[in-house]
Amino acid sequence: MTKAAVQDLVSQFGGKPNHLTRSLEALRLKMQGNEEGLEAPALRERNKKQALDFLGKELEMLTWQKMTCQQREEAEEEARQAAAALPSPEVLEKIMRYETTLQRQLYRALAQLERMQRMRQGEAVPAPMMLDVSERA
Repeated sequence: MTKAAVQDLVSQFGGKPNHLTRSLEALRLKMQGNEEGLEAPALRERNKKQALDFLGKELEMLTWQKMTCQQREEAEEEARQAAAALPSPEVLEKIMRYETTLQRQLYRALAQLERMQRMRQGEAVPAPMMLDVSERA
């Protein structure tokens, strides 16, 4: 890997160094050394192996980052679609008021049904007395 190749890569990324180009430059500088005193073919083979190992690890990391990014984008899109399907806050408030009214009517009807069934069975049922307790802010 030559310095020109790294600089060409930097220029392809807008002329600004990034993590990948800085790492490649560090690897290039490291591969220039020959502390073991290897001959040219062996040195070339060692450098090739180091470069391929580095690129393999970087590719694995980029693949993982791409997958993570895709999952996050899918989750965000799903959340956007779910939010778009919800009615507006004003409509939700109106629905909740209707639901509360219907619940009260249901409880009154059940209480009346229970009272009528007791009367049918011959029980002495006193006049209805109902106490609703609610907390309002």
